[in-house]
Amino acid sequence: MGILRRGSWWVAALVCSASLLWAESSSVNPRLKTIRRLHVGNTGVKEEGGEEVRRKLIARIASSGRFTYVDSLDRADADVLGSAGYKTSYRNGQRFVTGYATLTLLDLKTQEHIWAFEYEKGKSETKKASDRVANQFIEKLLADAKAASSER
Repeated sequence: MGILRRGSWWVAALVCSASLLWAESSSVNPRLKTIRRLHVGNTGVKEEGGEEVRRKLIARIASSGRFTYVDSLDRADADVLGSAGYKTSYRNGQRFVTGYATLTLLDLKTQEHIWAFEYEKGKSETKKASDRVANQFIEKLLADAKAASSER
C-alpha cells in the first residue's frame, strides 16, 4: 500500500507538471499579434549595465522585421517596462558579468500587461551580457508574436 501511494504521488506530480508546462507554453496573449510599434521605457537605466541593455533592446526591436521602435509613447502600441542590466562579480581573480531582466509589455490602449519576459542565464556563444539579454528578449518576443498570430 505504501508503494502504491508513493507511485501515485509521482504520477500526480508528473501530470501536474506536464499540465503547467503545457499551459505556460500555450498562454500567449492573442492581443500580442496587434502590437507593432514599441517604446522602451527606463528599463533599469540607473542600474549597472541598464542603459547598455536598453540600447541593445532598442536595436533588436528595430532590426526585428516584425516590430518598430518608436521614441514617443504617443506613437507606440506598447511600452517595454521593467528592469534590465547586468551585475559584475569577481571570484578568484576572474571577472564574471551576469545579465538579468524582468520586463513586460504594457498595451497602451488597455493599460494591461500583455506579455512578460524574464531572462534565463545559460550557455551562450555571445560574450557580452547585454547582448545575451537583448537576444533572448527579442527571440522570445518574436516567437510569442508568431504564436499569437497563428492562433485563431
